[in-house]
Amino acid sequence: MTYLIKLPNNYSAKYSYEIAEELNKIKINENSRIITLDIKDLYVNLPLNGIMQATKYWLDKNKNSKDIMEQLLNIIKTVIQQNYFQYKDTFYQPVKGIAMGSPLSGTIAEIYLKYVEETYIKQWWDTKEIMYYKRYVDDVLIIYRNQKVKDHIIEERSIKEVGICNSK
Repeated sequence: MTYLIKLPNNYSAKYSYEIAEELNKIKINENSRIITLDIKDLYVNLPLNGIMQATKYWLDKNKNSKDIMEQLLNIIKTVIQQNYFQYKDTFYQPVKGIAMGSPLSGTIAEIYLKYVEETYIKQWWDTKEIMYYKRYVDDVLIIYRNQKVKDHIIEERSIKEVGICNSK
């Protein structure tokens, strides 16, 4: 799947030390504010429709053929619909989220999160509402100037628009 979908690496850190190096270069003053977010229970909270929308977006952006897009979307849909777990003697099928043990879960989560970053975070960055954003797996660090954005706005937007972040 990763050879069909090349994801940008604009907002995520591969290693935590990257963030430390970048933070040394940022000019922070008394008007700067820092917020940390944790994507609570990442895999089990991913919206299934959002996963499909994000996958379609990246397949299209990577100029895959209509046949390839259709096949991969059908495969992903099948994988996420075949998500069951057992508790005692009863089997359950969750209404949202993906299986934590699946080899595809990490890739699917990354496809979705990079889509969210491309559609929301990029907009905040382009309008200079935030001066720094970086995600390391499911932890997010945002630095913004409170002269441009009221303190509560960033947190409210991250929860409402992105839909899966909660303050630490």
